[in-house]
Amino acid sequence: MIWFWQRVKTALAQGSEPAPALQRWGQLYTAVYWAGFAASLFTALQILFLGYLFGQHMVD
Repeated sequence: MIWFWQRVKTALAQGSEPAPALQRWGQLYTAVYWAGFAASLFTALQILFLGYLFGQHMVD
């Protein structure tokens, strides 16, 4: 484990950035991930709100 940590620290100390293409794919993946997370949160809130409306007999 210590050997692995030393390798990681050495690699980080070199400060080599990933290839630009890899960086773009990483940014795209991150954007899609957060968009999906926001969409699922929005859907959950919609379901809760509709449940509230059905509970109040505002929508039947």
